[in-house]
Amino acid sequence: MKLLRRAWYSFQVLVYLVSQLVWGSVDNVARTLRSGHAPSMIVQMPLRARTDVEVFLVSTLIGATPDSFVIGTAGAMPGSPHGDQPATLFVHVVGVESREEAMADLHDLEVRVLRATRGIR
Repeated sequence: MKLLRRAWYSFQVLVYLVSQLVWGSVDNVARTLRSGHAPSMIVQMPLRARTDVEVFLVSTLIGATPDSFVIGTAGAMPGSPHGDQPATLFVHVVGVESREEAMADLHDLEVRVLRATRGIR
C-alpha cells in the first residue's frame, strides 16, 4: 500500500511538472508580447529536504520549470553555533510580484517531491 501511495505521489509530481512547463511557457510568450519585461528576484529557500536525493530532485525540478533556476546552494550545517541549519537553495525567479508568492510556489514543489520520496501527506 505504501509503495502504491508513493507511486501515486510520483505521478502527481510528473503531472505538476508538465502543467508548469505548459502554462509557464504560455505565460512567457504572453508576457513577452505584452511588455517584454517581468519582475525578477533571487530568494533564499531553506529546505525541508534532508537527503541528497531529495535536494537533487527539488533543485532539478526548479530548474526544469520555466522562469526559475537554482543559482547556488549551501549545504546543511548540523551543530552550527546558530543552531542546526538546513540545506539552502538560492533561486532566481521571474514573473512573481512578491517574495511570499515565490516562496509559496517553491515550497509547493518541495512538498510534492517529499510526498513522492517519503510518502508524507
